[in-house]
Amino acid sequence: VGDYAFSLYSPPMATTELPLGQEVSGQILVPGERDVFTWTGAVGQRLYYDGLTSASDDLRMQIMTPTGASLILN
Repeated sequence: VGDYAFSLYSPPMATTELPLGQEVSGQILVPGERDVFTWTGAVGQRLYYDGLTSASDDLRMQIMTPTGASLILN
């Protein structure tokens, strides 16, 4: 028994083509918001992900296959 408070959000999800070799920055403005980046790769292509700096230690990165299977979850 006690007090509580909460908010409901309908978070946006933006999908953007990722320019390889360029730094990308953005903002998460609402809880639950997701920024999705896509690129076209080739079999055997190697990529290096550099998380750089952020205002939050709670950001997550996930790489998925075109079928939706998760390759990497950080």
